Amino acid sequence: MKKRYKRMIPFMCILVSLSLVFVVYAANGFSPIKKLFINEDGYVMEGSLMEQIERASRSQSADKLITTTYDENMLEYLAISPAGELYNLNRISRSLYATNAYYPVEYLQKINSELIYAVYRISSYGQPCYMYCFFQKIDHEKDAMVQDETEIWWMTGRAMFSCKELSHKDFETIQVGSALQEVAEIDPMAIVYRPQDEEPYLNQRYDEETEQYVEELITPPPTLSYEAYHYLTDGILQITYSRNSENEEYTVSNIQYSDSYEMIGIYEENISIRIQSKDFPNSEKDEDVSAS
Repeated sequence: MKKRYKRMIPFMCILVSLSLVFVVYAANGFSPIKKLFINEDGYVMEGSLMEQIERASRSQSADKLITTTYDENMLEYLAISPAGELYNLNRISRSLYATNAYYPVEYLQKINSELIYAVYRISSYGQPCYMYCFFQKIDHEKDAMVQDETEIWWMTGRAMFSCKELSHKDFETIQVGSALQEVAEIDPMAIVYRPQDEEPYLNQRYDEETEQYVEELITPPPTLSYEAYHYLTDGILQITYSRNSENEEYTVSNIQYSDSYEMIGIYEENISIRIQSKDFPNSEKDEDVSAS
């Protein structure tokens, strides 16, 4: 069959057609952008994505190959919260293909045959960091929309962020009652994760007595507690930050640590989102720690 190459279209038109542009890497470094073959329905042909990843040099890292830095608008466009939560979107909008159509992937790596991750460099509210987006391959037997001899990958779990290499030991002084600023001195991403209270706004409602629309000032309640996930070289540290009122500063109210890197996958199963150690920011490691 002759290959067909299609031009990239806007994100909102992904249901009509999708064009993939991936950067693949030769053993001696950066190579020209190549397009994966997509069939007429917009799916990647089975095995072709993993084949491209396998061609990547194991010795190359995200630090060496990523050239583009995005701002926090990327999070809003992809419906990802500053703390990495994936807001509810339809499944097609969560596909690797849709993500790549608007934000071309410069670095892609394998965790195992069913799970991969893309690395983006972003400046999230002024804090430079890496964002890791995890994509799970859809099971042919569990999803009828996947055609024979094709495959599709969807974002799963949550996005994770890292601005520098950190381990669980770096947080040994943090305990329940520690101030948010104390955590931020270890991991600056702690401030980025903090939610912003909504400003008061005017709302119109229909008054049945006067039969007219009237304006009223709505003051949203302040956020009193939130969870943040600190992505470490030896696990994930989940910290809950709380306060009693909007005039108080956040403090640590709960700490949970796991070295399994487990998150909930597309089919409500546990998946491990452990990346290769060389893909943390400013890492000089070159070993491969991914699962087979």
